[in-house]
Amino acid sequence: MTLALLAALAAPAAADDVIKTVQPKHVLKVGRIAVTPMLAAVTNSHYLRRRFVGASLAWHLSDIFAVETTLAWGPDLGTADWKPITWQLLEENKVVVELSRLTLWGTGAFQFTPIHGKFAWNGRRVAHFELFGLVGGGFAQTVDDLDAMGATDDPLSQATAIQWHGVATAGAGARLFLSNTWALRVEGRNVHYLETLGAVDLLMKNNFLVAASASAFFP
Repeated sequence: MTLALLAALAAPAAADDVIKTVQPKHVLKVGRIAVTPMLAAVTNSHYLRRRFVGASLAWHLSDIFAVETTLAWGPDLGTADWKPITWQLLEENKVVVELSRLTLWGTGAFQFTPIHGKFAWNGRRVAHFELFGLVGGGFAQTVDDLDAMGATDDPLSQATAIQWHGVATAGAGARLFLSNTWALRVEGRNVHYLETLGAVDLLMKNNFLVAASASAFFP
């Protein structure tokens, strides 16, 4: 009983000595708009190199939730898009390859940022970062390579050479803050759609894109 009484008397004094470690966030995004120019590339295509320039615009409903729209375009570079295996199949082995280029895509997505952290570097400097995920949908344009497909004179293939598709997208990424206004961003995402090749074959396409970008937050 004596020990319990001493502990009860000592508790208020100990509570006064507690050091609070909860700190305010370095960057607040709620109500702000982020403009993000980006460079992106498809990494899972076996036959084509596809690179894009684009930008996204995000409105942050809170520090965790945001809605974002993205638009990206990649030029059709003809044979300059071909990978070495494509050259070998078409030029040496004379094999017909069904080539379809993703040239334009746009999405609207819901962005969720559950993780905010920081790490120390260079002795005393502290860097703040976030991890986020996104899911949404949109559209895409594809262009078939009729020369590679041996279908330049096929009216059916010509009819589906340029197509528009509805797409689904999902991905995740990280954001590193340089200041209250600027941040670097890297992400990976899938752009998923159904495509008709040669007016006959119905294929499920899944382009995995890796993008690097820089965000500016306003105001």
